[in-house]
Amino acid sequence: IEETSFALMFLARGRHAVLLNKLSYEGKWNPRPRDAANFSSWMSRTFEQNVGWQIVRLDAKSSDLHDAPILYISGAGPCELSDAQIDKIRDFVNRGGLLVSESAGNNGDFTLDIQKLHKKLFPQYPAAKIKPDNIIHNANFKTALDVDPALVGVSNGVRLLAIHCPNELSLGLQLGYKQHYRNSFELLGNISLYVTDKGSLPDRWAAESWPVAKQFQPKETIAVARLKYSGNYDPEPLAWRRLAILMGNKHQIKLDVTEPMDIAKLDVSKWPVATMTGTDDFTLTDAELEALKKYLESGGTLIIDSAGGGKAFTQAVEKQIVPLLPDSFAGLVAPSHAILQSPAPVKIAYRRELSISLGAGKNTSRLRGVQVGERLAILYSPDDLTAGMAGYRVMGINGYTPDTAVALMTNMLIYAASSKPQDKHTPATTQPATSPTISDTPTSSPISE
Repeated sequence: IEETSFALMFLARGRHAVLLNKLSYEGKWNPRPRDAANFSSWMSRTFEQNVGWQIVRLDAKSSDLHDAPILYISGAGPCELSDAQIDKIRDFVNRGGLLVSESAGNNGDFTLDIQKLHKKLFPQYPAAKIKPDNIIHNANFKTALDVDPALVGVSNGVRLLAIHCPNELSLGLQLGYKQHYRNSFELLGNISLYVTDKGSLPDRWAAESWPVAKQFQPKETIAVARLKYSGNYDPEPLAWRRLAILMGNKHQIKLDVTEPMDIAKLDVSKWPVATMTGTDDFTLTDAELEALKKYLESGGTLIIDSAGGGKAFTQAVEKQIVPLLPDSFAGLVAPSHAILQSPAPVKIAYRRELSISLGAGKNTSRLRGVQVGERLAILYSPDDLTAGMAGYRVMGINGYTPDTAVALMTNMLIYAASSKPQDKHTPATTQPATSPTISDTPTSSPISE
């Protein structure tokens, strides 16, 4: 009878989406044993989707961590993890996951260890207090900031990678959704909506997972140089790895992608395609600008996107990089251009918030190019491609959906790699245009084939 009962329970609930994983580690990891269970039940009732939770260990399969978008760490004492365990958490976050921690009983030792963990996980991104206007304070519920004034987060400029609450959440979650403790539920509820972009989670085992690389005989190899500069040049380090797997599986094209490299080392004979991304304003040196100019004039193609879709990065691109080719035309890439049609037509779809704001333009690409003669030497997107290539969903990103980002970047790479040498030095046949300005309403003429 017991075995039958468990089997029936598994059949009824085993495929429910998993919202969060609670980490088991050597230490006081479970001082409030009903916190995750009560929260998952509340989310299921409140948002009308059955979601579950599970306990995970860092010596388990990596796939267990990726059952859920949130890794929840609670602690009432020290939390000391090995380098191998930290690497596993880093991989989870780099694949789109969010690390959420809380200090049970406001334990100071746990908070100190979490601060050390953040530094080891993300040494290039310092933790900072999360501002009151951050989306996690108002994604659906208006949280009581006086309850959790010390909430801190780590961001890569595109999304939050980690959130820590030095004031405990687990006591409220343990005692249930009551007036005095509702902030614990609503804050974690906002975080859950943030990391899923207010969408439904797929059922367990049907969840979106990291693609598995298939064996294939390459039809073509495309060498790509990723560029490094004084700025946030690599916010999503696994985006290109994921794209390489998808292009290999679908098109049998091998991507030979470098680690971020100095612009001065660009050589068009080795890397006919170069890519650049970032999240903030930046300034290139005269030597870097000269190296880029030489690369482009020699026939190289530069593909750029604003990771996260922030305007400051695009403005810097239009101020410094677009003018490098004076005998050129800058404008929107026309819907009929090969980049949007080959090897397969790109179905344009933007992330939820941007799609709503664009209205009638939500199915039109805003990709821009700088044309020299018959080729596009520079392709740049003011809308995010990098986070889309990494494949995750979070709120607050102005950009394409993951499927569109992958399709668009695939077409751009194939176009750039197939440019004919005679096209690369053809004199410009159009009048030069001034650098375009950032606008939701296109003002320049589209570039067609």
